[in-house]
Amino acid sequence: MREASSMHLTRRRGSMLPILFSLTILILLASRVHASVNVTLIPNVSVFHYDASNGSVGSLAYADLPPANVNLLLKVCADNLSEHDEIDLGYATEGSRLFTSILTLPVWTVNVTGSCSLLDPDFSVMRAVYPGHVWLRYTPSMNTSQQAFIPLTLFLNGSFSIQVHVDPYIHTYYFSVKNVYDENRSLINASHARLAMSMTRDNLTLREGIRTAGEPLAYNGSFQGGEKIIVNGLTSLEIKLFNACGEINESGFYLLNNTIWDANETCILIENQSNLILHFAGNLIDGDNNQSMNDTCSVIIRDSENVTLEDAYVQQYATGICVYNSRNVNVIKDKVIANEHGLYAENSTIVLYNVSFTNNASDIIANKSFIATILTNVTGAMLNSTFEDVIVKSVYERPPPPNLTDIRDIDQYVEAYNISQTGWMRIVFHYFEPLPNHVVADNLSIFKYEGEKILVNVTSNNTTITRTEWNGTWTKLYTLIDTTNHLIIGPNVSSFSIFAPFGFNTTPLPEPTPTPTPTPTPTSGAPSGGGGSPALTVVHETAVLPEVIRLNLTLPENVTLMQGEAGDIPFNLTNIGRITVRNITIKPAPRRGWAYGNATIARLRRNETVNGTFPLQPWERETPGVYDVPVYAIVTFENGSMMIADRKILRVRVLPRSRLHRITLLEYPPTIRIPPGAWLNVSFLIKNTGDVPLENVTLRVQGADACIKRVEGFIPRLPVGEVVRASYRLKAGFEKTQCDGLFKWYDATGRLVGFAPVTIIIQPVSSFERYVKLSILLIIFILWTLLTLLIIHRRLSR
Repeated sequence: MREASSMHLTRRRGSMLPILFSLTILILLASRVHASVNVTLIPNVSVFHYDASNGSVGSLAYADLPPANVNLLLKVCADNLSEHDEIDLGYATEGSRLFTSILTLPVWTVNVTGSCSLLDPDFSVMRAVYPGHVWLRYTPSMNTSQQAFIPLTLFLNGSFSIQVHVDPYIHTYYFSVKNVYDENRSLINASHARLAMSMTRDNLTLREGIRTAGEPLAYNGSFQGGEKIIVNGLTSLEIKLFNACGEINESGFYLLNNTIWDANETCILIENQSNLILHFAGNLIDGDNNQSMNDTCSVIIRDSENVTLEDAYVQQYATGICVYNSRNVNVIKDKVIANEHGLYAENSTIVLYNVSFTNNASDIIANKSFIATILTNVTGAMLNSTFEDVIVKSVYERPPPPNLTDIRDIDQYVEAYNISQTGWMRIVFHYFEPLPNHVVADNLSIFKYEGEKILVNVTSNNTTITRTEWNGTWTKLYTLIDTTNHLIIGPNVSSFSIFAPFGFNTTPLPEPTPTPTPTPTPTSGAPSGGGGSPALTVVHETAVLPEVIRLNLTLPENVTLMQGEAGDIPFNLTNIGRITVRNITIKPAPRRGWAYGNATIARLRRNETVNGTFPLQPWERETPGVYDVPVYAIVTFENGSMMIADRKILRVRVLPRSRLHRITLLEYPPTIRIPPGAWLNVSFLIKNTGDVPLENVTLRVQGADACIKRVEGFIPRLPVGEVVRASYRLKAGFEKTQCDGLFKWYDATGRLVGFAPVTIIIQPVSSFERYVKLSILLIIFILWTLLTLLIIHRRLSR
């Protein structure tokens, strides 16, 4: 069925057309337990009307209003009928294996004739539900384990639309109710959903369950065609067989039924559709390899939304897959082989998952389109990239590897270039272990080739020949390694060439001995300021840890930072001891020349866990490599003694500097004093010492929540190398106290760009200070009065 244009559930407002119940009296089939059970519905009115202001009839409470109780009688006949028997109206899955009640009838006898009872159900207590075929469940009080499920006539008119989501990682399909309609195809909604969902094939139930709207029914098997999704007894989706080639003119789930050979025109057209899956079922669409077919595609998707192509195999077309003016197109586990162009996208958004492009002149063309690739094999490179307005091409002839000692190739190259001034690409490769050439993942970096292939004349033995040679060099790019997801993550680029990851020699690097000059010079054992100034680290174990104090510090497994880059390092701290612990400091102890800041925790109760961050910044001339940084959880007692409650190692991978976001503080106040509840303007002299302009540089104060309640102000723009005098307003707390915290600056991207330690003292103005201020004002007033009298006297004397 074709989807409605609206994607949102709406409530029915105002008056509605009369809603007809089909209440034809039906003598029902025998139950599995009570052969003589039958039910008759006896309406005293022929038509029930929906009343939006006063509620709705029966289970048509779509607006979640109390339904009006109607005069509808229920005649139940059964052997040994008792007033303690239970009767429920509800929905059931196929075969009545799962049942959900929408109304439990209070059974009391109005009239008894033989073994029959006439019941008057109170429909005013019925909860809002969706349309469907209603069943009656009869449970005798004498034997509650034996129940009879009896189908009634079509009780609630309406229909459902089913949405299908495919999880390509685990190859599972999720069927869920997307929209609900009444008999007039108007959208309806109800908060108390009752959806008995089944997936069947040839009257065999494959999956079933009771669901709410949007809650999926999962299926991870295969399809043969003819599978049905049934909701509350209504067939809502059927898996259809599609005999290529042709046009798909209705949304749904389609299985390609056969292979097409030597097609000389576009095969499949999907146009103006929504919520559609085309599963190729391993079948092939083969073109005739005629390069003059410039306008042909094996599959065209145009003006559509939420379309999935799965398990496709297309080859020998001018373009394998074409997508125009479409959104949320998913191409999953497909093979696109030996086409002039693999995929062309125009004004569209697409996700490519586990797609293999092979032997295409160009693999992907994104024209005014956004494309995300996941585990997608492009020209031999396994990409996890995203890009817009970019062409990704084959790399048949590769430039020589970088001229570095012990450089190692992992055989992944990709060539890209933009087709608009705003084209860009995030360079991300996926790798599998073990890597080729004995490369270690932690030592991978992405390189970009700066140059091109040129013709050169070579003379040898008086013979001159012309040949092609590469005339450029490789440049290393900013790179992160995600070992959990096996990703080699590079930067966003807007100038293009050939990109490839290479591995380095894994020999341990010698530890450098930097001697930079800090600005301002920090004191020993204090965190540095200004995003890059080094600090000395002094940690003393001053006492033996009592058994009752036990803390557990948890850190990330790996952290990656560039030379001179400030980063917020997350941590968890749990009190696993027997008493509340106060005055805890999380203190990193990095190498000389690194900048860092502490995190403080005022109180940690027994079994309590807190989350926090502390800043860390490698020295700007640190040698790239992997470094171990000890991090301590230190408890300070009232007498000033300290003890180390836990110690963990943080592994930090330092990368070469590339597009660094950083500021340096040239001037800042290490201590500020504010009266309680007052506002104070604090001035800083800030320089952009990074590689990119910074936007909207804001200030936060960490570890001083009791002292600073609010911070206002920002630097709109700070170009590279520029120095500005910035002023921020701080709102003080209302209690007299002192806080040791951190000033931390962030740019518009959320990056930490600099930090500095600060002591904040909230101190009321003393009586002496108020007296001095009052005295000064009084003296000024007296002098002003005397001066005024002197001027008047001189004028009168004249």
